[in-house]
Amino acid sequence: MLDDKTTMQNLVEDYRNSLQDLFGWLDSLAKRSENADKGHGMSIASRVSLLEQLTAECLDGKSKLEALTSKVTLHFLKLDDEISVIYNIKRCNGEGWRSDGSSE
Repeated sequence: MLDDKTTMQNLVEDYRNSLQDLFGWLDSLAKRSENADKGHGMSIASRVSLLEQLTAECLDGKSKLEALTSKVTLHFLKLDDEISVIYNIKRCNGEGWRSDGSSE
């Protein structure tokens, strides 16, 4: 049972880390886009080049989002399976199950 809980915690932690990485990437992209928009002494050619790079990165970002989506789907299917197994074991043992996830 402890292994199941550890597995679930690891799945959730992996998801959180992946989501944090995606948000960090989006933050960086937004800041660099803002800098390119404002110029900050950059020539027009430099700004256009930077905007082209950011556009390419945005297109690459679609794969990042798709990877996170597939990871979420996989992780939550695993979590759902784990919870179902634990619930069924407790039911077979005659133990109650509270809405907060603890047993009676």
